[in-house]
Amino acid sequence: MAILIGILYILGAVYAGLPNLDSDNEVLIKTSSSIFVEISSNPTTGYSWFFLEPRVNSISVKNLAGVYNPPPPGSSVGESGKQVFELVCNESCSLGEIFILSLVKKRPWEDISVEARAIRVRVSNE
Repeated sequence: MAILIGILYILGAVYAGLPNLDSDNEVLIKTSSSIFVEISSNPTTGYSWFFLEPRVNSISVKNLAGVYNPPPPGSSVGESGKQVFELVCNESCSLGEIFILSLVKKRPWEDISVEARAIRVRVSNE
């Protein structure tokens, strides 16, 4: 069990410094690349974040449910962890192109979301 907690802690450190969708509504991505983004999440409440399937072929989300990273050991009980998502911009993305992706917070077994966000993804050289 201690090894598993250590691995999860290391994964959390690897994802440190990612664009945070709690405060950022725009993400920059380069053509033919991917970027990881994160958002606070506490699935013990029953609610998690999910991206809706993009309506275009040039951008995708690797796993619409993302990957949950719990808070580091020693955190307060009930503290949120982070859900991490990988956004992929394939070779058909064009510089300056803008995509609006939808992110919803809901229970996995329900269709109704309690919160929704529009995430602007801009193809850039930055």
